[in-house]
Amino acid sequence: MEVIKYLEVGHTQRQASRTFNVAQPTISKWYREYKSTGEVKRVLGGKIDPDKLHAYMKANPDARLKDIGSEFGCSETVAFATCNKQGVIRRKKLKLGHIDLEEYRRLHPNATQKQTAEAFGCKEHAVWRAYKRYGMVWERPK
Repeated sequence: MEVIKYLEVGHTQRQASRTFNVAQPTISKWYREYKSTGEVKRVLGGKIDPDKLHAYMKANPDARLKDIGSEFGCSETVAFATCNKQGVIRRKKLKLGHIDLEEYRRLHPNATQKQTAEAFGCKEHAVWRAYKRYGMVWERPK
């Protein structure tokens, strides 16, 4: 790792922080880990190659940040920041329109909120919010 090599040559952690644009506590943590184990196992905050990211997202359009992070060996935060910077992740519109919900309730009168969420591919609270947004009342199945 370049930061460790830079420190081994004799530079300070503060200099390394400025040179590599990495927070000093992070460099301190890496260096402590290097001194105790002889290596830095996982470096969060690594860069993601934009071409590889675009190819991955084309192959996996429904990938979540957790999936992207594990694929590229970084945290979800880094995956989010990189995707945002590259314009990869778009806010997906939830397909829970007023008519959709009414139609679903008409066809499935005994469906629970969980079943409705599964049918629309979202979480239960999204169904609840949609009902609230459209002024609809969630009637529990009897």
